[in-house]
Amino acid sequence: MPAGLDDVLGAALSSDPRERPVTAATLADALDAIASAGLGRPGSDRLSPRGSGERGTPPPRPEPAEGRVPAGLGRFGLVLGAVVLGLLVVLVVSVGVLLT
Repeated sequence: MPAGLDDVLGAALSSDPRERPVTAATLADALDAIASAGLGRPGSDRLSPRGSGERGTPPPRPEPAEGRVPAGLGRFGLVLGAVVLGLLVVLVVSVGVLLT
């Protein structure tokens, strides 16, 4: 385990809020320092994205695979559709029996 990692993680998981890092950036900076010291190349593999301070755009949502049910329907939609279809079949059979 890299030197100092136990201390940083112990502080981050502390039950006393005064011992925890004030911001996520502070924690990320401490972890970056440990990673850089272990790699011997300062800033080469940062653990947190930094840049101009602008917020990055989220990655695009993947399109559903062909033949898959859209996420909005899910299993509930399939069950509801089956129940409605079953009720229609019962209704049609009942009306057919009454007419004969």
